[in-house]
Amino acid sequence: HTQTPTHATTMSSTKMTALFLLTAFLADEAVAAFQRPVPSLPRQQHQTLSWHKKGDHHLSQLPAAAQKTPSWRSPMAIKNAASEISPYIALAGVSSGATLLFSSLAGASVGSVIAASVLLPTGLLLVEFALLGGGRRVAQLMGGEPADQRLSGLVHEVARDANMPPPSFVYEIPTEEPNAFAAGFSRKDMTVAVTRGLRRALYTNELKAVIAHEMGHIAARDVRKNMHLAAVVAGLGGLYEAGRIFLRSGKSRKKKDKEGNSVIIGLGLMCAGVVAKVGGEALRASSSRHAEYGADLMGARLYGEATMVSALRKIDALVKSRRGGTRDKLGARGSAFMHSYFSNPGRATDEIKSGSWWARALRAFDTHPTLEQRIESIRANGPDSFSSV
Repeated sequence: HTQTPTHATTMSSTKMTALFLLTAFLADEAVAAFQRPVPSLPRQQHQTLSWHKKGDHHLSQLPAAAQKTPSWRSPMAIKNAASEISPYIALAGVSSGATLLFSSLAGASVGSVIAASVLLPTGLLLVEFALLGGGRRVAQLMGGEPADQRLSGLVHEVARDANMPPPSFVYEIPTEEPNAFAAGFSRKDMTVAVTRGLRRALYTNELKAVIAHEMGHIAARDVRKNMHLAAVVAGLGGLYEAGRIFLRSGKSRKKKDKEGNSVIIGLGLMCAGVVAKVGGEALRASSSRHAEYGADLMGARLYGEATMVSALRKIDALVKSRRGGTRDKLGARGSAFMHSYFSNPGRATDEIKSGSWWARALRAFDTHPTLEQRIESIRANGPDSFSSV
C-alpha cells in the first residue's frame, strides 16, 4: 500500500519530534557529564528558612535535606526534570502542529522546512552550550572577562555565607549597565557575572547582597531552567523566520499560483510565529517574576533587609537614568538571556498610568517585578518575620 502524503508527513513529523527531544536531552546531559548537580534548595524550604539567632547572617542552619543532592528517583528530582523538559515538549508540540497543518496544505517539503526552522535554533544553541561551556559561554557572548581577585573573592565569600559551593567561574562584563546574572547547567559550568557598572555603583555589602541574590537563583535551580527557556524561545522565533523565507520565495517566483501559495503560507507562518513567540515570552516572564522574589530573600537574609533594599533602589535609579539608551553588552543574542539578569527594565514605563489596561497588558511580559513589589516582598518575608530555631 502506498502512503498518503498526510500519513507520510505525520510519520516524518513524529520522527523529527522524537529525534529533537532525544537531542535536547543528550545535549543537556553532555553539559553535566561526570558532574553531580548543584545541591538543590527547594523553593518551599528557601522561603521558610529560620535563623539560629537574631543577627546571624549565615545559612549554616539550612535543613539537612537542602544540603544533600537528591536521588534521581526522588520526587524532587523528578519534579525538577519535568519542569526542565516541559518547555521542550511544548516546543515540539508547536513544531509538530505547524508541520502537520502546512504539510497538508502545501506538501511534505514545506513541513520539513518548518520543522527544521523551529528545531534547529534550539538544537544549535544547546550544542553550543554543551561544547563551549554553558554558563561561561553566556558570559563570553557578552564580552565578559575573568574577574579580578577582589570580585572572585567576594563571590566565594558569599558562597561560604550561603553554605553553598562557589561557582566554577566568575566574570566581569565591561559595561556601565548596573547588572548581574548567573548562568549554567551544572556545578561544572556554573558562572556568576557582574557588570563593571554595578561594581562602581554599590558599596561592598550591597554588592554582596546582589551576588547572594544570584546564588539564590542557583540554589533554587532557576539558573538551569533559565538556560533551557532561552533555548526554547530561540526555537519559537524560528517559526516566524520560516514564514519570512516562504514570503520572500513567493515574491521571487514567476508563476502566479505558486507565488500566491507561498505568500499565503509565509503570512500564515509569520502570524503563527508571532502568536507562539508572544505566548513563550509571557510564560518566560511569569516564571522569571516568580523566581525573583525568592532570590531577593537570599540577599536580604544574608546581608540584611536594609542592604538589599538599598541595592535595589540604587540600581533602579541608575536604570531609569539610562532609560532610552540601547543595551550594549547585555543585549547579546537579541537579549535572549534578559530574564536571567538581576534587573531588567519593564515595558510599562512611568508615562503609562499603572492602573490602565495597557500597562497591565505590558506587565505580563515584564521579566521582573516592579521595585515596589520586590521591596514589599522583602519586608513581608525578610529575616525579621521568621522565628529563631
